[in-house]
Amino acid sequence: MRTPSSASAGYFPTQESLLLEVSVNLDVDDIEVLVRTPVAAPDARARALQVLTAFNRHVAAEEVRYRTVMRLYLDLWLAATAAGDDAPVVREGRRWRWFETTLAPVEDQLAPEHRDRVVAALAVLAGPEAFSVLRDVCHMAADDAVDTAEWMARTVLTAVVRDADG
Repeated sequence: MRTPSSASAGYFPTQESLLLEVSVNLDVDDIEVLVRTPVAAPDARARALQVLTAFNRHVAAEEVRYRTVMRLYLDLWLAATAAGDDAPVVREGRRWRWFETTLAPVEDQLAPEHRDRVVAALAVLAGPEAFSVLRDVCHMAADDAVDTAEWMARTVLTAVVRDADG
């Protein structure tokens, strides 16, 4: 599977950006533990949903902080682009790592053309970007946004992860 690039050396141009990133990473220790806990193939889909829902609940609980961090990431991307960087990398890509690790036990049950796509789909459904679309564009309450993202993720996983038998 593909692994996203690491962030560039200019990742924290201000103290505010460093403090925001630290604060966002502090509240996901439970998710990191969940990802590091070995999972058998039959439970990998359920574990991926657990990771997604746990992260989205963090986002719901700290919506203002996550929206502030999103704004910061956009500002960093825009500044890098204005400085001539055609492909700025402003984030670690931990969601990619979370879902790639969680789905590793079922990698052989994924069609080759779906391996990266399912990880990308889950990364899109987890976090402040999806949450802001569900809240702002779809006018959902926070709990409904979390439930809808989980439903979408379950639909994706059911569609692309074949059962070991067939």
